[in-house]
Amino acid sequence: MRARTALALAIALSTTLSMGCLVSIGPFAFGVGSNGRMGSALPTSPGDGEKVRHPGDGMELIFDRALAVYRVPELPDYYHDGDRYHRRDVNGWEHSRHLDGPWRPTSPESLPARLR
Repeated sequence: MRARTALALAIALSTTLSMGCLVSIGPFAFGVGSNGRMGSALPTSPGDGEKVRHPGDGMELIFDRALAVYRVPELPDYYHDGDRYHRRDVNGWEHSRHLDGPWRPTSPESLPARLR
């Protein structure tokens, strides 16, 4: 019976990780993407100006209540929505799960509402 339970849990876990998942614990949220890389552990309801460090790359982020996203103070036009980074360049907007890329073009509809 234990072997069946362990097998069922292993299958459920591998299925969940292959699809990606998000877990909330108190005011924090984190996830594992379909690529198996750990995502954010950022507060889900921060105060304006609240500073946090991104757990994946150590970058300091500051929450901007007017935009409802985190700003990257060292990099103008770089933002984090709790799931991925967004940046604006001369060709439009791009997004990435990690600050060091890979960066992909994104449509305005895919941006957090107040960045559009």
